[in-house]
Amino acid sequence: MATLNNWRVLYANQKPFLTAIDVCGHRYIPHGPIITSEIVAGELAQGGTVQTKSGSIYTLEAPLPSDADCEFARGLLFERVSRSLGKQGRMLKFEDLEKLNSIIDRILAGERM
Repeated sequence: MATLNNWRVLYANQKPFLTAIDVCGHRYIPHGPIITSEIVAGELAQGGTVQTKSGSIYTLEAPLPSDADCEFARGLLFERVSRSLGKQGRMLKFEDLEKLNSIIDRILAGERM
């Protein structure tokens, strides 16, 4: 089972997901930052275990300190959106970048979008 350290709950479309500076024991990500898919079950607290919509299960170690920012997740969010659009046969257009960046700013600030 994978573990997340220095994690925080973020919201997109009113759905919770996790971002973490460190993932360990993940089958696809050897080590480093991660953004999970939507959290569908579990306890969002240190020592808790959660399950994502994709079926991954994570044990939660220490959360990211409340005064720390999540800027490390910006590139991961851009990548996630680009990959999702690619699966739909679409590409992220230059004029969409400013809007997307504004949305990501709000997500990283902790707004429930």
